[in-house]
This record gives sequence, C-alpha cells and structure tokens, in this order.
Amino acid sequence: MSLKFRKKIRVFPGFTLNLSKTGMSATLGVRGGSVNFGRNGTYLNTGIPGTGIYDRIRLDNPNNTNDNRNNPQIPVETPYNTYTVETEIKSYNPELLTSDSMSSLKQSILDAEKVKKEMYQEWMDANSSKNGTLFLLILLHFIIVGFFLKGLKQKYKEKKQFAEELKNDYENFSLELDFNFDKDTLNDYISIRKYFEQMSRAEKIWDVTAYRETDRYRERTVATRSLTRQPVRFYNESLDFIKTSYDALVMGNANGGNLYIYPGFVIIKETSSKDFGIVDLKNIRFNYSDSNFIEEESVPSDSKNVGYTWKYCNKNGSPDRRYANNYQIPIQRYGEIAISSSEGLNEEFMISNSESTDLFTTSLDNFVKLLNKMNWDAKMIGNKA
Repeated sequence: MSLKFRKKIRVFPGFTLNLSKTGMSATLGVRGGSVNFGRNGTYLNTGIPGTGIYDRIRLDNPNNTNDNRNNPQIPVETPYNTYTVETEIKSYNPELLTSDSMSSLKQSILDAEKVKKEMYQEWMDANSSKNGTLFLLILLHFIIVGFFLKGLKQKYKEKKQFAEELKNDYENFSLELDFNFDKDTLNDYISIRKYFEQMSRAEKIWDVTAYRETDRYRERTVATRSLTRQPVRFYNESLDFIKTSYDALVMGNANGGNLYIYPGFVIIKETSSKDFGIVDLKNIRFNYSDSNFIEEESVPSDSKNVGYTWKYCNKNGSPDRRYANNYQIPIQRYGEIAISSSEGLNEEFMISNSESTDLFTTSLDNFVKLLNKMNWDAKMIGNKA
C-alpha cells in the first residue's frame, strides 16, 4: 500500500498553494471558477457548486506545434534560410586562363597576329600609294600625252597588282595548326563533332549564369535551387588567326568569353576584345547531369516531361490550398554540362535535349581521358605561319 501526501495552504482569499509528492501547484480563483498553475500545465476549472457539473480545460497545449509538424498539409515555420545570395557562375577573364602547357602556343598565336597586323598596314600603305597614282593619272590625263602618260599607266598597273597581292596575303595569312593524332584518335574527335552538331540543334540552349539556394518554406516550392539563365547558341566557327582542318566547336557564353573547342585545347575569347586564353583540354572537367527543372516559360518540344508541381506547394509536393490562383507547372528533364578547370574556367550550360547532351559530354570526356593516356601536349601540334 503506497502512502499519498497532499496539503492545501490558503495564502489569502482566492489564492491557494497545493503541496503533494509530485510537486507544488497554485490555484487562483473561487469555487466554480479558478485557474491552476503547475508542472503539468495551466488549467481552467469551471463548475456549478452543489450540482456536480464540472469542466477542466488546459490553457497551454504544447502538442499544438507537434501536431502541425506531423501534418504535412500544414506549413511548418522554419528558420530563415541564409542561402539567399546569388552565386555567379563565371570564368576568370580570358587573358588569365591560359594553361602553362599552352603558353608557347599562345605566344605563337600572338606573334602571328603581330605579323598579320604588319601585313595589314603594308597593304594599306600600298593601297594608298596605288590610289595616289590613280589620282595623278586622272588629273594629268588631259595635259600629258605620249610616252609620259604611258609610263604613268604602267606604274599604276604595277602598284595595283602589288596592293592586290598584299591583300591576298593578308586575308589568307593565319597560324596553321596540324594535330598529330593517329587515325583512331581523329575518328574519336569526329564522333565528338557529330554529337556536338546534334546537341547544337536542341530547341533551347541556356547559359546558367548564377544560382541561389531556395527557401522552400517562404517560397512555397519543391525546388532546391533557383537559376538565372540566358539563351545562347552552339555553332561551328573558325577563328581568323588560326587555321586547322576542323572548325572550332563554339559554345556561346552570356557573361564572358565564348568557348572554342579544338582537338587538344579550348580557346576562351570575347567577341568585343582581342584578349584570349588557351586551356589545355586535358585540364578541363566536363560533368554531365540530368536537371529536373520547373519550367515556367514555354516548354521545348525536344525535352522530356517527368512530372508536375504547383506554383505554391507544401513540403510534400501537394498544392497549398491557401492560394486561390495556384496552378500546375511542368517539370522538364534537361541536360546540364558543368565545365571547370584549375585555371579558373567555370561555366554551366542547360540544354533541352538531354540525350544528345549526354552523348556529347560522354564522348568528350572519353577523348580527354585518351589524351591523358597518350601524354599528349602542345609540342605535338605542328604549326607554321
């Protein structure tokens, strides 16, 4: 048999202390209406004396918060997410990107550009001399005849021919590069070009220029990242100061220099600047990943739909019923390429056709591994100005 202890101490009318083995509580009020404060919580006691009618209600309910958290339909307040600042995805300035192994090739290109600039000036001087002779010939045509006029015409003809030769030399001058690859290696590169061409025909290509972590509670979204992206183009093009057997594979860049991919290196060059950088292809990492993107713009026809979400949704993905204008949004699967190097290359692209993007990235990554296995370097590039 257990012993129980309970004692009430009336401090003053309407206020009583209750002592027991489990602790102490206090009651404030009178018969028929009082409030009890104790370790088990705060209760309101009401009743009609002498009738047996009695009610007891807990005023502080600590289970309210827990109940809300266990109910996925009720939003749960979370600490404010500090990851709200955008992180820019951008490479270093092109002139800072050159790999050590490519410094001699860059110097050769700079020397070739210098020669071409001198050739241009020589052509302009010859053209000016030719035009001066033509002006003199026209001016003196009416007053000089015979031997003198015939000699001036011959001189003009010679200067015109010389100026045309200089123009032709200038326009055809470039640094010729020959990649000393065996047949199998060249075939692998041709496969890369084929997959690049397929990828470049994708309906949508974006340069991802920045991202930030989302605050999923405050933004009512299932997305973990919010991206800033701008449409760009992928295409083939030859740089005017380099001549090779193949055009470069060009990846347009919205916030920096375009990427010109050659068999052994990548040139980064802005269209508005003469500065450029060369990164050894072996130093570059090409990482592919599937990107499930909540598409609020037009949906590309060559992308794959993987589901739907809501403009405003709960953590479990269900629609937040508090928003009257809530609507469904498609989730599309895109291909994403992250390109980086220790020299400071940092780019990210999103392509609507994920399959062609995966094929291109995989083939290019295998080609880079092959170059590393071959210990290929810039010294294996044959060049002549």
